[in-house]
Formats: sequence, C-alpha cells, structure tokens
Amino acid sequence: STPSFRVCPRDAGDITIKGSAGVGTPDPAALSLSVFPNPARRVNVNFTLPHAANVQLGVFDISGRRVALLASGNLPGGSYQRVWNGLDENGSRVRSGVYFYRLRAGAEVRTATVVLLND
Repeated sequence: STPSFRVCPRDAGDITIKGSAGVGTPDPAALSLSVFPNPARRVNVNFTLPHAANVQLGVFDISGRRVALLASGNLPGGSYQRVWNGLDENGSRVRSGVYFYRLRAGAEVRTATVVLLND
C-alpha cells in the first residue's frame, strides 16, 4: 500500500499563491524570514534580503527583552542562515519557553515565534 501524508502549513504566511499554491517558496524580491523546527532545542533561522540593507535579527523573550542578537549591520542582498542554540548574549542557557524572532531590514520587519525546549 502507498503511505499517505498531508502538507500542513503552520499559518497563512507559509502559503504563496502565484498561479498555483506552494508551501514555503520564498519570493526572492521580498524580505523573508523562516524559523524551524518548532518546537526545537536548536533553532535554524533563514532569511532573504531582496537588496542590501541595514539588518538586525534578534531573539526576544515573552517580556520583550532581547536575549540574543543573531545578525547586525549592513548586509548585501541574498540568502542567509543563522543558528540559535538557546544561549543568551552572556553565553548562559535560557529557559524553555516561547521566543520571538524579529528581522528588521531597513524599514521592513518580519517576525516568527518558536517554542524552545531544553533538557
């Protein structure tokens, strides 16, 4: 028998419609941010810049405090990957919980949410 499966987007932002629906297909002409897996112990953060921009990519706790800075400064257009291993800016492990990722590129902002799991 053939196994069956379903593609289940996390939210409407995962679906792109360009004549037909696709899941997770980034538009190279748009600022994009993806964070996976969710939940995670180690988080992969991918982002695409359509053109050069002053960038700040931070991880924030539920109180709005920045706990880690993953990218900062002027970056040329292109695709980037960062990994957050659950350490704060002082090198201390943060608690399990919900964390927000904010990518600011020029005047544009993208956000994502991930549940971080610790041992």
